[in-house]
Amino acid sequence: NWGARKGRFFLDHVDVFATLTEFQKKILIREGYPVEQIVVIPNMVTDAVEESSENRDYVGFAGRISKEKGIQVLIDASRRIPDIQFRAAGNFERLPNLPTQAPKNFKFVGHLAKESLDAFYAGCRMFVLPSTWFEGFPIVLVETMLRGIPIVCSRIGGLQDIVDDGVS
Repeated sequence: NWGARKGRFFLDHVDVFATLTEFQKKILIREGYPVEQIVVIPNMVTDAVEESSENRDYVGFAGRISKEKGIQVLIDASRRIPDIQFRAAGNFERLPNLPTQAPKNFKFVGHLAKESLDAFYAGCRMFVLPSTWFEGFPIVLVETMLRGIPIVCSRIGGLQDIVDDGVS
């Protein structure tokens, strides 16, 4: 990596730099990459989904259950509103004691395969992504938008390029 940077291989031998968000593009520009060679190509989902109007009765989170994803922020929020149910889909083996720290209105459902994840989304009244780090372009945001599920997410990094405040 040092040799490639010193030899300017990243700058002199690349025709186009693709980023997922405007935020990432700004980072590259700040680091000296030529603006005219940077394009933004957002992630996409190719599966067609039907917007669900089933019983949406919980606040949902899906993804890697880890500190940087802000799972503790969501657990703390659930403590403040015990009358609302929260569910988190994802593998929590990195934080095996986390389920015992959650209040009664917070349920960890584990890793879900596609069909089960579709059912999980169908039950979400809203989706929350409380990340505490700069995300790339989480596909879960597109998956929930396609289903007409409102999103609450951190206003950091590229998340604010993906989720339109007051719209999605």
